[in-house]
Amino acid sequence: MKKPDFNPLIQHFKQNKVPYYFVSATNFNLINLHQWVNHWCNINYINCFDGLSKATFIPDEIPHEVFNGVEDINEYLLNHEQTLEKIRQELKTAKKETGEEKGHVIFLFFNHYLEELCKSLNLQVDLPGNDLVKEIDNKITTTEIGNEAKVYSVPNALAKVDSYQTLTELAEKHQLGNKWVIQTAFGDSGKTTFFISSEADYDKVADKIEQEDKVKIMKQINCVGTAIEACASKQGTFVGPLLGELIGFEALTPYKGGWCGNELYQENFSDAIRAVTHQQTERLGDALYKRGYRGYFEVDYLIDLDDGSIYLGEINPRITGISAMTNMSPFCQKTMPLFLFHLLEYANQEAPFSPAEYNALSLKEGAQGTSSQMIMKASHNDLRKVEKA
Repeated sequence: MKKPDFNPLIQHFKQNKVPYYFVSATNFNLINLHQWVNHWCNINYINCFDGLSKATFIPDEIPHEVFNGVEDINEYLLNHEQTLEKIRQELKTAKKETGEEKGHVIFLFFNHYLEELCKSLNLQVDLPGNDLVKEIDNKITTTEIGNEAKVYSVPNALAKVDSYQTLTELAEKHQLGNKWVIQTAFGDSGKTTFFISSEADYDKVADKIEQEDKVKIMKQINCVGTAIEACASKQGTFVGPLLGELIGFEALTPYKGGWCGNELYQENFSDAIRAVTHQQTERLGDALYKRGYRGYFEVDYLIDLDDGSIYLGEINPRITGISAMTNMSPFCQKTMPLFLFHLLEYANQEAPFSPAEYNALSLKEGAQGTSSQMIMKASHNDLRKVEKA
């Protein structure tokens, strides 16, 4: 199979004259994209890396309500007069040079209000619609998509749980053993992942489980986590390198199922495991595209250490906490960042090579080099202030 020629795509983005904005609390998730995409700007609230990161715009602080999420921060940023003036001037310049009236905007999290606000600002949101993202982000829907693509989860049941008795009856019916992992439809980093092996365990989180219309009840297995990102496009699904995942380390997170880091190195997985996860991710991407989802997504897989089975953990339909690691991996830096396929898809353009050609190279060379990241969350409950780090 011939090796893909990345140069035409690299030149395409280096010659770009239309503004691209990544609007988020920080520039972390897509750090370094400015080195590949001309006229790329991170519009952020927090000035990371002691202000040394380039292509980052931080508007002056003005009075605002307490933020309840990243969406609130994005609304604040896009309504800030300094941001608005910057966008107006840059779109005006781009129109003179290219005739193009719209710029492009990317979010980590967004909502309907931000979609409408971007329309008024002549910014194209280069992401699937918010309603579709929410639908796929549902862990119940994720399981169903996996089943359609023949990418199966750990043995499980999707059902309403209203008592410990109901839980045990469902477990017996679906042969799930006597230790379970329960996930609610939405949640992150282990906050809504519950490990149950007794009625006492259940009682501690019963209110969170019983308020859900349906939860995912999984057989508890001895496993390690993995993470991989990909891009669903009209050409097919482009797949990046497979990363190891750190889960539930007590020194790093208070959550038993909490995500706390990733590792990339060749010896972490066998060639056979990499091949299976690549094939499964391609199938998931194709299934997502059939549902109307286009672009970047991430998949977590669980590898059973007892029998080697590989199971679908979850699908995250967005840029994620491993996007920086993927796009700054030695493989992507040597070829091109995986996220550029996402930008191509929303520019209605295609790569001059097939996903099969790219994926064969990714599978062969994706884990070369070594990199890692660690996510640290306070494991104590009292409020403290960091004065020096």
